[in-house]
Amino acid sequence: AIVGMEIYNMFRKNDSLKIRMPEQVPPGVARAFEVLIPTCLTAIIIGAVGLVCQLATGSELNAFIFNVVQKPLQSLIGNNIFAVAILYVIISLFWCVGIHGN
Repeated sequence: AIVGMEIYNMFRKNDSLKIRMPEQVPPGVARAFEVLIPTCLTAIIIGAVGLVCQLATGSELNAFIFNVVQKPLQSLIGNNIFAVAILYVIISLFWCVGIHGN
């Protein structure tokens, strides 16, 4: 998400990618058209990254992250109460930054 927003901001700052509207157009409508091309380019780039990941690993990006992050954490938990407590702290930290779900 952070990389996607950085790409979007990079495109949005580029004046050559903005659609210019006449002065008669209300400012809210003009701003919506200004961000149309940067939004589409960002979606295309993020989609291409997901496609490359799927072609390279044979699974989608979400499944790849699941196998790299969640599987090792699941194997560490077992019946240990301290490991479960650490896992719930990690889940709470993920919630704080906008990653929801266990």
